[in-house]
Amino acid sequence: MQLVINGDAIDINAPSTEETWRAGQLTDYDPGAVSLNTGYLRVHSASQQFLDPGQAGSYEICSTRTAYTSAFSGNEPNELDGRDLCIRTEEGRYAVIRLVNQSDDLITFSITVWELASR
Repeated sequence: MQLVINGDAIDINAPSTEETWRAGQLTDYDPGAVSLNTGYLRVHSASQQFLDPGQAGSYEICSTRTAYTSAFSGNEPNELDGRDLCIRTEEGRYAVIRLVNQSDDLITFSITVWELASR
């Protein structure tokens, strides 16, 4: 997934069948919105926890972590260089975000979101 600084947000809560992640269909303040505002990666209505350098995020790892903090204050993309970021949404989904590449105005992330378990 590529995000442009001050560009469209994507929806981390979008159904897995939604190929565009609802890009351009939500604001930066909608629950689950992932955006790059003023150069900071922000995830609205979610909490986050960085993993140790080199530790790969997975559902098992992210869902058992307990030291989550608010994700909306944002992270500089270079904070993700070599580190996965676990996300927990208000809906209870878990995700992992990994920095793939960055330039002055375009940043590429790998984002894996796990569906909610049937209740």
